[in-house]
Amino acid sequence: MQAIVIGKYADALPANRTLEIMARAGCRLSGSVVDAALAAMGDLLAPLALEIRHDLRRAAVVGIDAAMMRCRDPGLWRKCRRTPIYTITDGTQAWYHWAPDETHRHALDVVAGFYHWVITDAWPGWLGSTSIGARLAGCWAHARRPFARIEEIDPDAATMVRLIHDLYVIEDLADAADASLDERRRLRHAWSQPIVERIRAFALELDRKHPGAGGHPCGKGARYILNQWFALLRFLDHPELRLDNNLAEGDLRIVALIRKNSLFLGSASAGPRAAACLSIVRSCRLARINPADYLADVTPKLIRARRLRRANLPAPDLGDLTPKRWAADRRETIRRAC
Repeated sequence: MQAIVIGKYADALPANRTLEIMARAGCRLSGSVVDAALAAMGDLLAPLALEIRHDLRRAAVVGIDAAMMRCRDPGLWRKCRRTPIYTITDGTQAWYHWAPDETHRHALDVVAGFYHWVITDAWPGWLGSTSIGARLAGCWAHARRPFARIEEIDPDAATMVRLIHDLYVIEDLADAADASLDERRRLRHAWSQPIVERIRAFALELDRKHPGAGGHPCGKGARYILNQWFALLRFLDHPELRLDNNLAEGDLRIVALIRKNSLFLGSASAGPRAAACLSIVRSCRLARINPADYLADVTPKLIRARRLRRANLPAPDLGDLTPKRWAADRRETIRRAC
């Protein structure tokens, strides 16, 4: 079962390719067996994925983003609907959440319990999350994107890309100097703030040059910056904030590959299972451990814990079995052995 999960959620292999690979190795299985294995592992890993979410709620800063997957619609014959998969990450582990539709109300389900900084894009659904305590910061990568698409053919777009690039140069200098939070704050106020002011002035100029809701990409990009201005400014006074949520974007690449290689989720029940498996497999990658070794060690413990819970007996704390903690324990064991 572990190999099937890793093939699907680490390598984006569709079920038919997994069956072909296993058949060449002498193990012939039917598609229904693969589907059942994925469903069983998704249910088994779900409590462990929730432990990752509990850990991330204590992180000072997380990034959040969403990607779309197709899901078979039981009400429409041979039709699929778009369903989002959200990810929250701090760079050391990732938690995924599947929602049955794109309505804004699901944003509250995603960020519930996150009371620290959340770096997001401009999706209106996130704005309501401030009502439950989340603190939102803007993403400069999203602000840059409309201009980057046409920078080779438009001088104004190239100018804006260079200005935003200068912000990242300053961050690289702070990283190279291993600057403390106070030093990073001073560096941002001394060097980043004047650049930010030039960005705002140039965005106002582009907004006047390209008015209207539609039209030129530079106008759209300028209005994005102006509309998200206060969220984009928060990194100046909060040095713990990154400039963007590219960590979350990176965690969604596997979702894009799965969407490309597979037709759809077979049912709504497959969505939460896929999110649980993605949470575990991606967190293994972030912890730099082999997901096969991890699942081989953890799966029997999860089965034992589930049996204890079903028998209303005390079960072990699953928090110690998350990929991040498992990797730390393994490194500590190796260190002691040496």
